[in-house]
Amino acid sequence: MQYQFFQLSLSSMKEKKFWNALGNLLKYLADQLNLRTTPMPILGDNYYSTGSFMYFRDLSSFAPRLKTEYYFIAVDYLDPPLFWPLVAHEIAHCWLSETRYVDEACALEVAQEIKKETEESLENKIEEVLCDLVATKIFGSAYPWAYITRLWLHLNGKNFDTYPSHSFRIECMCSQLENMGMHPAAEKIRALRDERVKEGWQREVIWPLKDYLIGLSDEFPSIVDREHYVKSLSIVKRIFTSPPEDPALLFLTCWNHLQLSNLINLEKVLPRYTSVILKVLRG
Repeated sequence: MQYQFFQLSLSSMKEKKFWNALGNLLKYLADQLNLRTTPMPILGDNYYSTGSFMYFRDLSSFAPRLKTEYYFIAVDYLDPPLFWPLVAHEIAHCWLSETRYVDEACALEVAQEIKKETEESLENKIEEVLCDLVATKIFGSAYPWAYITRLWLHLNGKNFDTYPSHSFRIECMCSQLENMGMHPAAEKIRALRDERVKEGWQREVIWPLKDYLIGLSDEFPSIVDREHYVKSLSIVKRIFTSPPEDPALLFLTCWNHLQLSNLINLEKVLPRYTSVILKVLRG
């Protein structure tokens, strides 16, 4: 299985400009999160993280004959790079695997009470929310905008038992945005959520853990804050001529530009976002 992921990553290299840009983004995120190793990129058919694999044998030029950890992170190749803030959620799975945050949250008395009353996977649900919070602290409002835009047609659908409801996840993201001083974005995202999703976020079984999980995120690495948000709004008109070189600010500015432009036909402008994002990420 592990070798198959290597093969997937290698086969992705044929799309060189996308593969290199995604690899550089993952390197940037790994450095910000101080991961033990940089994830290898896969241009796949969905967003996912494989977690950590241990190798003890030589794998060509990728690994010495030593015990080595590898992470693999895939994006949906059909998605334009504008949606790549979603990889922050996937790399957060890798980061959380190097911490005890999920275990500590699951050990809470209220969490144990929830576990007694439901057959749903408490640990998985908590980890998904924490990954959303990590991603929001990395990319600010760019992450929830990418999330809600890509999943718009599915927001009101039924979730698997291993995932929290979309309504609850978006509520947690918006609370995080408010803590980061991005109140206008949080208000707009909530309004769109409420327009699409009829079920309230408090119907989610882990909703009593919301405040604890939000508070826990105070200890998470943070890349953008209100200052970055304000700066992003001030440079949106220059996004295609003088884009910011910092990846987090780049995606934040792209999504702010998109929201302020009120574009009806997103498909027509997507190539312009793709061009500027690949240009910055490829260096």
